[in-house]
Amino acid sequence: MKKLILKYGICFLGSVILGMGVGVNSRAMLGTDAFTVLLSGMTNTFMISLSIANIIVNVIQLVFSFVVYKKTISYATLFAMFFSSIGIELALHLPVMTVLPFQVLFLIIGTLFYAFGIALTIYPQLGYTPYDAVIFSVQHHYPYSYAQIRWINDALFLAVGFALGGSFGLGTIFILVTVGKIVEYFLKQLNRFKW
Repeated sequence: MKKLILKYGICFLGSVILGMGVGVNSRAMLGTDAFTVLLSGMTNTFMISLSIANIIVNVIQLVFSFVVYKKTISYATLFAMFFSSIGIELALHLPVMTVLPFQVLFLIIGTLFYAFGIALTIYPQLGYTPYDAVIFSVQHHYPYSYAQIRWINDALFLAVGFALGGSFGLGTIFILVTVGKIVEYFLKQLNRFKW
């Protein structure tokens, strides 16, 4: 029982850190992750709030994951959405960066937080965030790495988000290219600690 509580605690902490990474990246003003580009495009096109767009996309991801490989979904999946929102809100109290060296620093720090948070949510193997549930559902059927599936998924989100009028920048491309590999690195380090 203690081990299960610890696993849930790590998963929820990872969700908060993941959200903080998203928030820090947004303060860098160099472009957000592809998922957020999709959400911003939806808000522009369909005149809905960011939170409603987030719910819609997450529900679609959950349905997809349930159909493709339902073992990727658990209570942790549902709670992860809530805890990541807390992390985003915490980071939004940081100042907005307008000087390039500080913008780049925030982008790097935000991306590291984002990737480490993702790795922490994956590590306990209790279920995944809706986004990662899609990745692991696909990975269950096809022999691609986490980073490869994430690149494809992020590119799809970016393309649809851009088509819907979402804004992106160099930071978006940086996150898209690097975050999958950084998550794999953090996971490799975390997996050295066995339960």
